[in-house]
Amino acid sequence: SDAPLFVPPSSSFSSSSTRRGCFSPPRAPREPGREEELVQEQERRCLPVVVFLSKTKRKRAVASTSLAFLLGVAALYALALKLNPNNKGVVVELDTVTPRESLRMAASQLRPKLFERLTARKFAQGTLALSPIFDRVGLSRMVQVNIDKLARFDRDASLEALVKAEATSGDWQKDDSATVAVQWNARILEFVSVLTDLVLQSPALLSTTEDFPPPTAGGQQREGGRRNTSEDHQQGHQPATLADFAKLAYEATLQQHHSKLLRHAARTMLALTPDHAAFFADHLGYPPQTWTTDLKKDLTDVNAALRQHLHLVKSILRHHSHVQV
Repeated sequence: SDAPLFVPPSSSFSSSSTRRGCFSPPRAPREPGREEELVQEQERRCLPVVVFLSKTKRKRAVASTSLAFLLGVAALYALALKLNPNNKGVVVELDTVTPRESLRMAASQLRPKLFERLTARKFAQGTLALSPIFDRVGLSRMVQVNIDKLARFDRDASLEALVKAEATSGDWQKDDSATVAVQWNARILEFVSVLTDLVLQSPALLSTTEDFPPPTAGGQQREGGRRNTSEDHQQGHQPATLADFAKLAYEATLQQHHSKLLRHAARTMLALTPDHAAFFADHLGYPPQTWTTDLKKDLTDVNAALRQHLHLVKSILRHHSHVQV
């Protein structure tokens, strides 16, 4: 009789058939002239199994290769972020970086680059990267309000496209418009620009942990030994503390855009600005021995980036909406 072609579960495997990927049928009694026919029949039945296993192996190989490729791309992407966390389109979690790194990120994000559009995302990230400064002068909430307004729009759209579209539609004066958000955050960036400019123009502030002694002439003394900054500045005297610098920067920028009530609130917040030693060392993380080197360099980079950035933003607002920062 013919050898059975069905292999029951209890059947054993031959080593040669297992390597080929098919089951070996039980040995059949030899019959004259039937050996070649049986071999051909067995190979015909085993062929689909071999093909099936080959396809499975190929699929596994492709899957493994694809997975390895994706893991490699992810590793390279993570390395790129580690080397440059300011890549376009990447939302940086500021909670994971130090204030010093945040200032450097701000300089990188805000500095205009050749042939690169200023997008809403980049504008927002560069502004938020200055949070170490905003946190200590009471401007964080105001900045966040404007960032939230911008979040309603396409973050990858250029600021110029957003402002131009609102100028065409007539929506640029609405409080929740992108134009108003950009305008107010630009005013806040102007404040930071003037503040860093004043600090950089006072080398003594970067070379000592002590406040400047109040001058003996000019400037009415206030409680705590602080002076009337406006009068002293007009008479050529330097401010005594970082809070005085902040107040002077406010008077030169934001004050003209605020109501009387907001001005009073702003002055109250600015009076709480810490002394420069605590601000530079404890908050920003610059030891005193690095103030004339690392701190000065980073503030210079931020100041230069702000000047270039504000020049671009002002030109966009002025060209499309006739808005003054």
